[in-house]
Amino acid sequence: MKPLSLSWPDDLGTIEEADRHPEVFAGKTVGRKADHPAGLIGALKRRPAIIGHSFGGMLTRILAGRGLSAVSVVIGPAPFRGVLRLPVSPLRAAAPVLTNPADRDLAVPLTCDSGTPSPTR
Repeated sequence: MKPLSLSWPDDLGTIEEADRHPEVFAGKTVGRKADHPAGLIGALKRRPAIIGHSFGGMLTRILAGRGLSAVSVVIGPAPFRGVLRLPVSPLRAAAPVLTNPADRDLAVPLTCDSGTPSPTR
């Protein structure tokens, strides 16, 4: 079996296009993100080895929990719901997005220039 690298559902292809249409990413759930590779894996003849880092590591755990992998490797996985202890760095990185409850279900892009989120419906 050869290695596969999956794209995100609704991936727009370029950063510029994503910046013009952030609403495409709004309202997505972790479960929906996991459904995309699950559908692709379902079309394979054998269960694959799945490797993921950070958010991909969390998705790897979800897919393994669904019984879709022969073996799974998670590298520095993002914590899943219910994990209350977090190092300071992920909290600091997420603070611009999480500090405004009105941003729930919105796409909140961050830029390197400003570091300031601008929510989009």
